[in-house]
Amino acid sequence: MPCTDEAPILQSIWDRYRSQGVYVLGVDVKDLTGDALGFHKEFGLTFPTVRDGEGNIEGPYGTTGVPESFIIDRNGKIAAALRGPLSASGSSANVNGFVSVLDSIVAERS
Repeated sequence: MPCTDEAPILQSIWDRYRSQGVYVLGVDVKDLTGDALGFHKEFGLTFPTVRDGEGNIEGPYGTTGVPESFIIDRNGKIAAALRGPLSASGSSANVNGFVSVLDSIVAERS
């Protein structure tokens, strides 16, 4: 299941970059609030998650389905959109590419 595979990757990104002003924000578009909270607890996730029950995020970010990961720069613009599950392997949206874009955005701040 993509969410269970992505959870530790997103948590590690949150742990690594939080002190540099980077935020990981989970957006729940399908689950009931109680289910989402249970998932967070089960996987020990500490990054925030919001529920988008009305689907308001679809328009501004052009979402096509879940899972998707976006890097939003400090000006609120999409710096990268990775469609499909984040994975440490090369078979899907590669976490190394995600981190590379993130590193370049963090470096712009210096």
